[in-house]
Amino acid sequence: MNRETTALVQSLISFSIISFLIIIIVFWITYRKAEKIKLDSDNWRWRRLVSILTGCSVLDVVSLSLLAIRQLYFIWCLFQWNNTWVYLIMLIIPGVLYNLLNRRFINLFVDLANSGLLYIALLSKNIFHSYIVNVAAPWHVILFLVLLMICSLLYSLFFYFKNVENITERNIRYLRKKNKK
Repeated sequence: MNRETTALVQSLISFSIISFLIIIIVFWITYRKAEKIKLDSDNWRWRRLVSILTGCSVLDVVSLSLLAIRQLYFIWCLFQWNNTWVYLIMLIIPGVLYNLLNRRFINLFVDLANSGLLYIALLSKNIFHSYIVNVAAPWHVILFLVLLMICSLLYSLFFYFKNVENITERNIRYLRKKNKK
């Protein structure tokens, strides 16, 4: 193994451990908060938060974890300056698993295109960074790099929250049916 591959593997292992701990902490805090809130509350914001944990099946929790790991990985990639093809694979795998587990076969192709666009944004960010470091650092190139990073983050967050909303809405419908019985 060469030095770049070893560094990449070490960074992926450290990212996996950190993201796993962050996800556990977030779900634990949310669960503790959900215990204090009754389901018949009129506050819809809290009701959605509670429905994430109380109405979730194991499949939903795994899906939420896959989405969270993918989003955290993308945010981590935004601040790395040496993107390789392994990053593309790490962006594709959680999305493919999420869509296959939830039987969203048509959205699988949309998610693959989404992962490709995110990877192209990461490569573009890397090109701009290399230009700034090696050639020159004019203010408009730096501004474009920052705007590219912000737009990429907003784009990925939009699809992340759209997928989380899909899971949450499914759980709210399940809880409404359960409460009517």
